[in-house]
Amino acid sequence: MIDDIDKKILHQVQRNNQLTSAELSARVGLSPTSVQRRLHRMRNQKIIEKDIAVVSTSAIGRPLTMLVSVELERERSDIIDRFKKSVRECAAVQSAYYVTGETDFVLIVTAKDMEDYEEF
Repeated sequence: MIDDIDKKILHQVQRNNQLTSAELSARVGLSPTSVQRRLHRMRNQKIIEKDIAVVSTSAIGRPLTMLVSVELERERSDIIDRFKKSVRECAAVQSAYYVTGETDFVLIVTAKDMEDYEEF
């Protein structure tokens, strides 16, 4: 379980996971050693699942970002599994969400330009 100090630490690292222990300790009112111990525990307990880098889509030549809704013709588990596999393997898809309602999936897709998006 997490307490209020853990929440403060999480709030800070969600905005910038490059903060030093000293910077974090100043922001949450705890010693750098205690901050490190808490971060280590939260990583081990999978409270912090990953430390990631958010890459600028413009910097990699894919400045367009679109939300795409996908409706599958049939809702069989084998079709859904194949679709999920193809989405995981597609570099243009940044995120995919399996949703309820008329739409089956919502994708966040990047593209170089509209022609590139159309090819997708």
